Amino acid sequence: MQNSAEISVAQYYAQFKSLYGLIAAVFGLLPPASGLFLPGLIFPPLGNETALAQFFAVIFGVAVTYLIFWMKNDAEVRLRHRMRLFFVSAIGLFCVYFGLHLRFVQRIDIPSASEHTFVSIGYERSQFALASFNSISDSEMLHSRGFTEEEITNLWTLKSLIISRLALFLSFAGSMLSMVAFASLGVLLRTREVKVNC
Repeated sequence: MQNSAEISVAQYYAQFKSLYGLIAAVFGLLPPASGLFLPGLIFPPLGNETALAQFFAVIFGVAVTYLIFWMKNDAEVRLRHRMRLFFVSAIGLFCVYFGLHLRFVQRIDIPSASEHTFVSIGYERSQFALASFNSISDSEMLHSRGFTEEEITNLWTLKSLIISRLALFLSFAGSMLSMVAFASLGVLLRTREVKVNC
């Protein structure tokens, strides 16, 4: 029997051609890339920083797969326990993200173009918005003023926008990366099994 310490990075990544590898790829690449075909619906709309956040979400996903590789000497029971923890963490963080998405992400319909878009808002209105739109909803205010990033920063305080967008990104990325870690641990266990059977 070969020691798991003898597992190389190449052997580990070769085992990503498996069901667990597919799960890691789907959760590591598809959600950030969803902005190309479903903008704002899966990956949170973060204003001018959306593309940057998508790029780093992919980088973090790749980094998680590599960090999991360094658990190669841990006992199998510990790895399986961590798999369960990461899976439960992914569910919990997704629930947080879902709630934040309901609160801070607004769908804006554009009837003239038969389209819609998604934007994220803050939790505290600016002095201008309080003075001008105190009695109407967030959605009505966006329809009235427009939904460009410039208008959104005029309608909500900068602090509330930063906090709401950070909360959206961190809960989304946490859920996504937990699933990548879960799947990567599955790949690691599979790699060890293959090494033993060789």
